[in-house]
Amino acid sequence: MRIRFALAMYAALMAANAANAANAANAANAANTAMPKTVEPTSECERAVVAKINRPVPEVERQENVEKALEYLHKTLKISPEQQPQWDVVAKTLRETNGRTAALYKQTRRTAANGARTAPDYWAFNVAEKQADLDTVTRMRDALLPIYASAAPEQKAAMDRWFGSKLPE
Repeated sequence: MRIRFALAMYAALMAANAANAANAANAANAANTAMPKTVEPTSECERAVVAKINRPVPEVERQENVEKALEYLHKTLKISPEQQPQWDVVAKTLRETNGRTAALYKQTRRTAANGARTAPDYWAFNVAEKQADLDTVTRMRDALLPIYASAAPEQKAAMDRWFGSKLPE
């Protein structure tokens, strides 16, 4: 989770830096002055990025995000009518595991809101989070293997690009 947060934060800060650089370039061109070599993100920008990343995602938005991801993958993989029953298993698995993970985070936020932020709470959450991640990955693998086995070469190539790109270098 920390790695995902760090990567998201890095990407957001780089995007903010690029936007600030573009604004500085426009200002430099308008004023016909030299553009600064680097532009640091503002503290307001950093706070906005952190707030966006850390905000609790409303249940409706979370479900919409899952459905959008499923729709995108369904179209990208060009799931055939014969593969639809296998795809339905994948979709059901993703919805269930995502819902369980959301419930874990919701419970943790509820505990934190009650003022209970102890070291054992932190360790318990980390263990529960890692167990939920392992369960999610295992269940998704088990759901995706049958559809991968029956996939056409172009579908396998798309799955390899999508999931294989997530492997460490």
